[in-house]
Amino acid sequence: MSGRTRGDVIKKVRLETFTDGVFAVVITLMVLELKVPASPTWKSLLAEGSVFLCNLINFLYVGIYWSNHHHVLALIKRINGTVMWSNLIFLCCLSLFPFSIKWLNNATPWPACVPTVFYGFTLLLTMFSWQCFSRTLVGANSGSRSDLQRALGCDRKIRISIGTHIAAIALAFRWPGVSCGLYAVVAGIWFVSDRRIGEIAGRD
Repeated sequence: MSGRTRGDVIKKVRLETFTDGVFAVVITLMVLELKVPASPTWKSLLAEGSVFLCNLINFLYVGIYWSNHHHVLALIKRINGTVMWSNLIFLCCLSLFPFSIKWLNNATPWPACVPTVFYGFTLLLTMFSWQCFSRTLVGANSGSRSDLQRALGCDRKIRISIGTHIAAIALAFRWPGVSCGLYAVVAGIWFVSDRRIGEIAGRD
């Protein structure tokens, strides 16, 4: 293995390890925000239903990004400084998840307008940063001829998700509950695994 190739592999492993650590911290902070009901009754548990639902949606988003991150790195052989910085920007946006969901859950009345808007911006920024990260990976690995580009293609789900997030943010100023429902819809769209990346990685 050449020195340059070996260095690329080492950096890729470090990128994966560091990113997995950030994902683990984000999930841990989300779990720590779950509060025990005030009394040992079903009524008290049901009163926390909105908190559990928001955390479930948030966990789905984090899990989707973690799964996709794992799959795209399986299809690349090289990383560079641009990739590393775009990954850091993505992780910076992801690190806002625990804060934004805590503000949304603690606001009164629930869901409140401004926290719902902020949560939507967090989701939207994270999606944009993910797209930037994906494109830098493609650029560092043979560009349009890469397996990753073949797997990503032109994704209609991305356009639908971005449009839905923008609509949800706009609606949050008047109907924040509807916005939360739209955030859940986008999570549901991406919950179904994208087989293209997995199939290409499996062939390799």
